[in-house]
Amino acid sequence: MAGNNYQYPHLEFVSDTAAFIEDEIIYTSGDGDMFPDDIPVGIVKIDDDNGFYVIPFVNIAKTNLVRVLNKEN
Repeated sequence: MAGNNYQYPHLEFVSDTAAFIEDEIIYTSGDGDMFPDDIPVGIVKIDDDNGFYVIPFVNIAKTNLVRVLNKEN
C-alpha cells in the first residue's frame, strides 16, 4: 500500500496475476520483513481505472497511539 494524498491508500506493485475481489479483507504479506504476515489491514476496493485501493480498518486521522513492531530474525 502507498499513500497518494487521497483519502485511501492504493495497492502498488501488484503482480499481473493477482486477482483481488472487491470487499475482501487484505492482510500484510510479511514480504520485506517490515511487518509480520497475516495482520488484517482493510477492505479492498476497485477504482475507476481498475486499480485497487484499501479502506483501512482504522481511521488514520484519529489515530493518537501507534505500536512499533520490532521483528527479530
